[in-house]
Amino acid sequence: MKRFKVKNKYKGFTIVELLIVVVVIGILASIVTVAYTGITARANDEHRVSDVEVVKKFLAVYYIKNGHYIKSDRFLDANATAALSTGPLKGLAPGALRGPSASTSTVSSWGQWGGNVITGGMDYSIKSFTSTNANCIGVSYDDSDCTRFEIYYKTEENGSYATFSS
Repeated sequence: MKRFKVKNKYKGFTIVELLIVVVVIGILASIVTVAYTGITARANDEHRVSDVEVVKKFLAVYYIKNGHYIKSDRFLDANATAALSTGPLKGLAPGALRGPSASTSTVSSWGQWGGNVITGGMDYSIKSFTSTNANCIGVSYDDSDCTRFEIYYKTEENGSYATFSS
């Protein structure tokens, strides 16, 4: 008795099988992308909250020692290097000024009030006020004129804005 082997001319997967695999991989990739985006947003928000807490504590100690707050323009990138090394921000951890979206060359991710967070790409904004609620910045005012401050930042996870007032 002779046995005949049926030879399959074609080896491999059918087009339907390949399409099913591609669809499954696509679904898994989209799930991973959504999960990763949420995790990154939460991590960036925690970074912002941590930075704001460090700055708030630093400003509270500064106020206790000096009886006033610091002008908000000292936090800007152009002024931050001098303020951190010899100025009123001396002693503040430099990392607290660099937000999660900052480049390695950025000294400060802090801007002047809310517009910098919304349109300027800054991670934080701060505004110092005088006792008459005037904006305590520029040559018209000295640090000793600043009696209160507000910090403003946007969260990534839900797009809301958070504000802290002294």
